[in-house]
Amino acid sequence: MIRENMKYLLLTVILFLSLIESSKSQTSIHYLPLETIVYDYLDYQINSGKKIPKFVFRQPYELDRDYAFKNNQSNTEIYFDKYWRKYYSNGNTNLYLLLGDLLKKDEAALNFYNAAGGIYYKSKHLTLANQVTFDENYKNDRFFAGDLSESEHWLYGRINEAYLNLNFSNFDFFIGRTKRNWGPIGEKSLILSNNPYSYDHLLFNYTTNSLKFSLIYAQLENLDALSKEQSDAQVEFVNDARKYMVGHRLDWRIKNNLQIAFTEMATYGGHGRDFELAFMNPTNFYYPIQRNDRKQMDGFWAMDIFYKPVPRLSVYTQFLIDDIIVNNEPGQNDRARYPDRFAAMLSIRNGDAFIKGLNIGLTYVRVWNRTYQSKYTYENYHYRGLGLGYPCAGCEEIKLKMAYWGFFPFFFQNELIYGRYGDVALTDLFPLINEDFPLTPVSYNLINELKFYYFHNTSLRLFASFIYRDNPSHYLNRLGEKNHFILSVGLNILLTKSFNID
Repeated sequence: MIRENMKYLLLTVILFLSLIESSKSQTSIHYLPLETIVYDYLDYQINSGKKIPKFVFRQPYELDRDYAFKNNQSNTEIYFDKYWRKYYSNGNTNLYLLLGDLLKKDEAALNFYNAAGGIYYKSKHLTLANQVTFDENYKNDRFFAGDLSESEHWLYGRINEAYLNLNFSNFDFFIGRTKRNWGPIGEKSLILSNNPYSYDHLLFNYTTNSLKFSLIYAQLENLDALSKEQSDAQVEFVNDARKYMVGHRLDWRIKNNLQIAFTEMATYGGHGRDFELAFMNPTNFYYPIQRNDRKQMDGFWAMDIFYKPVPRLSVYTQFLIDDIIVNNEPGQNDRARYPDRFAAMLSIRNGDAFIKGLNIGLTYVRVWNRTYQSKYTYENYHYRGLGLGYPCAGCEEIKLKMAYWGFFPFFFQNELIYGRYGDVALTDLFPLINEDFPLTPVSYNLINELKFYYFHNTSLRLFASFIYRDNPSHYLNRLGEKNHFILSVGLNILLTKSFNID
């Protein structure tokens, strides 16, 4: 019955959107995928005061509606405009093939190929997209959940993008998979980030000139889980538990240089638990649902603020609450027994201050010990072990990023990270006890990554990177690289073809 209700809900939403008449001359939605260097350039444009997206926290940005290059004159702006017009060119159907090769020096010299092929179909109100990626790095990524049994015969890969997007006037409805980041551009958001592999989800948006309201729903992986009701209780096993993520968010563009956003997310699940309509109610709140309707969940609340006090300075703040302990019972000190679970981020950025084309960002992040964990591990905030928000818990980092666009078509970027990391994993069972931060044993790490790019034209890009890790064991090292120093060189070739099928 619940599955039937879910099916009828989807059909109703699609039918409703298809019957709305457009009151504006609006075209289909074209995303700027998050895995591209485009966002480094957009960050520089924001920080130098050249352009500010209408809703700066909501990535992926949408070409033309949220962000447009075509009215600009610099060589860099012209390049990126032409680059994305190759994906979304004059025809209503666009095919593309992105070929890449990477030579890496770790313990030995290794060669890795990658290829991504995709299609975009667009009409006035509809976008259809699909992208299949083959990447030899999948064989080394310990978080890759795909089938590698035939990897020696090239028979492996992943559909990273596959979606339908309907948009009419102020409404749009998304069903499918793509990566999303709701937070400061270029950083992994505390509340919803592009850290994990893409997952299938529903997203409903209502957008006005100053407001954007969103409702998201996803069924994540099934997993064998643990539960612990109280600190002194025995750990119990939950076999084949289902896992869901739901959330709603309001972005408010108060002024062009001042934006604020509020997000409420929840994860819920359990053995045999299914879709529950109460969590899809766009104007209800999850905590009252848990308390009044007895629907168990783990809730997360976040606030984002973006402010530009002067044109060449950007300030981002993000604060997340997983749980705040309140002493409700007289004579019972719950705050002494249970920890608060928070996360905080502050990022200060500047563009063109000292040299034209120079982009600088200083970011501080702290995630408390047990943030993103629950006493039911099917509620932990991750997808197949990769955090849905920030990539780690019980960690503290400071980052300095510098990039220079003044020599385009050459581009240089350096990021320095220093952090300390407690003995905590996102998949751990929340122990329901207070612990010092960060949890011992504590590890420290210094990471530096230097990148060089040469944009020969919109079809050919060359790049090189040099990475140093004081401790190779770090969440950024998902591929199991062994050396402290990693040198990589590579290239990307983009081939596109546009035609009409009407």
